[in-house]
Amino acid sequence: MLSVAFTSTADACRFHWRWRVHNPPPTVIITSPGDGEIISGLVTVNFTAIDNNRIRWYQILIDGVIRSWSTSYEWDTTSESEGTHTITCRAMDRAWKWGVASIDVTVDNLDAFKVMSYNIEASGTNPDWKQVVKEENPDILVLVETGTWDDNGNYTLNQVVNEFNTYFLDELPYVGFCAQNIQYSTSGAAILSRLPVVDFNQIPIVTLDDSTDYVVTHDFVEAVVTVDGVDVHIFGSHLKAMSGEINEQRREWETEGIINYMDSLGDVPIMYMGDLNSFSPDDTGDLAPLGDLGYGPMTMKLYPEDPIYGQYSSTVHNFTDVFRTLNPTEIGYSYGHQDPQYNSRIDFIVVNSFFEDKLINSTVGDTATADTGSDHYCVDVFITRSSSYEPDPIPPVQVTGLSATTISMSQIDLSWDANTEPDMSHYRVYRDGVLIAQIIGNSYSDVGLDPLTSYTYEVSAVDTTINEGLKSDPATAMTEEGGDPDLVVINEFLPDPNTLYSEEWVEFYNPQSLAVDLSGFILDDITTGGTDPYSIAPGT
Repeated sequence: MLSVAFTSTADACRFHWRWRVHNPPPTVIITSPGDGEIISGLVTVNFTAIDNNRIRWYQILIDGVIRSWSTSYEWDTTSESEGTHTITCRAMDRAWKWGVASIDVTVDNLDAFKVMSYNIEASGTNPDWKQVVKEENPDILVLVETGTWDDNGNYTLNQVVNEFNTYFLDELPYVGFCAQNIQYSTSGAAILSRLPVVDFNQIPIVTLDDSTDYVVTHDFVEAVVTVDGVDVHIFGSHLKAMSGEINEQRREWETEGIINYMDSLGDVPIMYMGDLNSFSPDDTGDLAPLGDLGYGPMTMKLYPEDPIYGQYSSTVHNFTDVFRTLNPTEIGYSYGHQDPQYNSRIDFIVVNSFFEDKLINSTVGDTATADTGSDHYCVDVFITRSSSYEPDPIPPVQVTGLSATTISMSQIDLSWDANTEPDMSHYRVYRDGVLIAQIIGNSYSDVGLDPLTSYTYEVSAVDTTINEGLKSDPATAMTEEGGDPDLVVINEFLPDPNTLYSEEWVEFYNPQSLAVDLSGFILDDITTGGTDPYSIAPGT
């Protein structure tokens, strides 16, 4: 704008010049997602910015936290809380002016479930693996190397399931199954599921194409899990380890045999996952692994037209490598973070065509504790559900009939009347006001208690929408008096350290008249090597 001022003097006229430049901030338009949209899974946030001058900076913020310095951001909503979130997009011009646009969206991933595969290394040698699971929060979990979990009547399996169920209060409880009669801590597999498991199988022998039986290195496990009324066959796999021609051949035979087993099931939904100790033919160039474990097993799975391995492929199913399909350019190494000379992707989740249009997103080892939890990273996938179920806001009725019965100096048994609601899920057990377990049935044994101590219990019912009913009327019981465990002695033993002999045994002698709880006692044959230590279960 030009302004002119005149001064009334006889000989002078002055001009005053003033310039005003109109320089508005950039105009920001969020192109996706839409304001008020309900979103799930992996969502692309895009925006444009228009200005008379050049743009200096771009920013995308989610709930006030900067997520990107560009005009596009791939937002994994599965790691966010359910509900409303604010997306803010900003652009700054050369005049240091910000243009801003914001929208609100609703994250709703309740129509998806999460599946995860994890080799926990020698039956969970580093307890951080459990923190990884807590960070990931899968609905179905396949664990590899759970060889000691079946000892003492599935003691470790039950302990792990109870710990997770007590931690995840706002989730349906897990039920757990593991391979039995496993000799080594680096073998075995387990499956934990929040969805109903209608069958569990252990597969030590598979049939090859020439009809011969082949004994696998590590038994496969199979759980039949009901998802939205459909039975899904979920397989846990741990193929033979190490490089070399013989080991590669063993892995290929194991894969050939399990493919034949899957074909024998017919056209059913299948998920196959675990530590395959081999590479994918799709991992080439910048994605190529280090090492020489071979490509046979995954080539059999993915490429029936392959001139070498295609003859062993399925004749019923078409399989998809979940992570590579959803992340075509991301390396995704699942092994080698503790020893980079072995950087490779050897842990996989593979699904058949039933799930090919239901895959949302997949990640590898992306939580805070992933580096220490195991020598492997976990692999996960979110899968769309097709359920149209509308949750019922009405909680179950109050549990009735709770009784507490003293069994010993360290055990009290509980029982109560079963609830009959059609959407009934599980029960929560409280000891002295503190949640100690979430269980499916209507009885519970509380073990590892202190002698001559009174405990008060309450039980509540929880439905499939995680509505919790009123706690039952309390029931109280006192444990029996106990003896001194320090007075227990080894009375006799028959060792033979040079051979594995079924008649090796140890006899304890308790010279007291009172019972002694041996929980916490550990039997170990030698200082290093040999079989794994045997932990005596609580209540023994």
